[in-house]
Amino acid sequence: GGVVLLGAFLWRQARVPEPLMPLNLWRRPNLAAVMVIGFCLFAAWVGANFFLVLTLQRVLGYSAGEAAMALLPLALGGLIFATLAGRLLPRTGPKPLLLVGLTVYVAGLGLMAAIETGTSYWPHILVAILLAVAGNSITFVAANVVALAHARLDEQSLVGGLFNTGMQVGGGLGLAIMSAVAAGQIASGSSTGAALLSGYQAAFWTAAGIAALGLLVTAAFLRTAGSKPANRDSGPAPARR
Repeated sequence: GGVVLLGAFLWRQARVPEPLMPLNLWRRPNLAAVMVIGFCLFAAWVGANFFLVLTLQRVLGYSAGEAAMALLPLALGGLIFATLAGRLLPRTGPKPLLLVGLTVYVAGLGLMAAIETGTSYWPHILVAILLAVAGNSITFVAANVVALAHARLDEQSLVGGLFNTGMQVGGGLGLAIMSAVAAGQIASGSSTGAALLSGYQAAFWTAAGIAALGLLVTAAFLRTAGSKPANRDSGPAPARR
């Protein structure tokens, strides 16, 4: 049903004189690629955070308060690494930051997938959290810049809305996929504790794979800086009287 509605929406947008989403917008350099990157970024992020909480509490025995304190670096790290990315961006350009950010992101998710029943918070879990939040924050900042780089001023709110919508859809779909993977792995396990751990590890590996897909799209399809940006004026010239 959703696919049919989406198709009907696109069909209608191609025919109305003033569409909500002009289809020629997708011809902007890098827009389609960065939409996939943003989708993968949050598809991995939402599910990984969900299963990290479950791992801390149900596998490692943390209380709710202990789990909250253990995850505090996610908030602090996001602020620090996003600020750092903003300062590096004028020097490096967005694509190198995206490549580095997604590589670090995949490494952090891989470390989460390696958590075992006896894993200590320091250094394993803390390092995994810091790598994941560093990679996510750096990628998010650079991807936002790429998404808006070729949009006219009158298109920027639309492009920003599309980018954020893609991330939110990715978050929900990613969590659904990881939940299905984890549930299937847990159902096939013999003992409850081992099956839970195996299911959560499978979810983390799925998140790492989704992030790796974003890295592949960045490396293969994202154009480097230097292509001519779109006209940055506020839109079409006003009609003459």
